[in-house]
Amino acid sequence: MSANEDDSGIGSDKADSDVFVSDYKHFLHTQIRNVIESERTKRSTLDKCDELHIAIDLCKKLLVEMGENEESKRKHVLDFLIELKLELTQIEENLQNGESVENSRRWQGHEFQLQSVRGRNPYCETCVATIWRLAQAWRRCTKCGFRTHDKCIPNIIGQCAASIIAEPEFKLEYRICPESTLNQQNYECYECHAAIGYEEGAETEPRLCDYTGRYYCRKCHWNDMMVIPARVIRNWDFEPRYVCRSSKKLLVVTDKKPIINLEKENPSLLQFIDAVNEVW
Repeated sequence: MSANEDDSGIGSDKADSDVFVSDYKHFLHTQIRNVIESERTKRSTLDKCDELHIAIDLCKKLLVEMGENEESKRKHVLDFLIELKLELTQIEENLQNGESVENSRRWQGHEFQLQSVRGRNPYCETCVATIWRLAQAWRRCTKCGFRTHDKCIPNIIGQCAASIIAEPEFKLEYRICPESTLNQQNYECYECHAAIGYEEGAETEPRLCDYTGRYYCRKCHWNDMMVIPARVIRNWDFEPRYVCRSSKKLLVVTDKKPIINLEKENPSLLQFIDAVNEVW
């Protein structure tokens, strides 16, 4: 069997599970945005604290309505509820200390700080438009480096890479490009759910991420290239390959961290690669 084959069916089940979680995250964020926009039409003075209270109340309502067999949904809503409460607490503390509400913001595990108007104009990693520093407020995550317009923060779907690897159960993907099909993804970008397909033309052509094995749109996949941990461990292959933006962030953050147990993941490699054997 080749290194990227799976005889257990686990890969397919995991792909279906990942798509389900991604779909529900998209649903939850859309619901919150819609409720906030609806409330804004009634109250023109809606501020950030009001928006957070609305989102918190909606999460609580969803938790109450959930059945006992919806543990996956419950966990995601609880995690998001905790994050919302942390941001609300931080804003309230800033106000008590006489600080601006906008100095820092938390979202999806990111910790965003306002950036200077000086320097080059970067790209917003949310809307993929240029950030005009003199005219547009923008932020950078202090943990993973994610850059975004201030106004685009509510549209961020992906979790902060630094927050992901900080979770106790985190583990790198050690299967080589565990590819799913476009049909399994409902012909949608795995991250933002934009429509993708080969027949629609270059603008909607799907791009494969060699790390996750999923397909993404051009907004979520900029053709960045990174060394893939699974290919190094299985084949001692250090050739960079195309990855999506979220995978690039994850691989950059984990690059200098000693989290791969080579002896455990591929003990036979030590016998055949002289360079590794010498170091070992």
